[in-house]
Amino acid sequence: MNRNDTESVVRQFYADRMTNDVDRTLETWADNVVFKSVGCPDSCKTAGLFKGLDVIRQPAEAILSSLIWKDMTIQSLLVDGNQASVFYRVTVLFKPTGETFETEVANLFTVENGKITSFTEYLDTAKFVRVLEAEAA
Repeated sequence: MNRNDTESVVRQFYADRMTNDVDRTLETWADNVVFKSVGCPDSCKTAGLFKGLDVIRQPAEAILSSLIWKDMTIQSLLVDGNQASVFYRVTVLFKPTGETFETEVANLFTVENGKITSFTEYLDTAKFVRVLEAEAA
């Protein structure tokens, strides 16, 4: 894949994610995608390594139904062949409590044959733990 193809897939992923629709969001992902959310799974239930679209679908449904993206701005997008890195700012509504918050996130992508085959996410896990724990209180 060339740079333009990779960037197109990545931008389409974010456009789909803004719809807060799990089916649209996962359209750009390969069946054998590897998703890694960096953090300690013992303290942040969204952290971990997930392999395969079938495994990812259930957690994605839970996340997209409760963490509603209200606004997202890409701060930086770098592409090298079939790999991309994106740094963005997002405003999120946590639906169970009604809390809205802003955070910054970095994503790393590998794109092959027009689909995302690897996706790594770096985010402020402490902020997400605080927001998610508010639901339990």
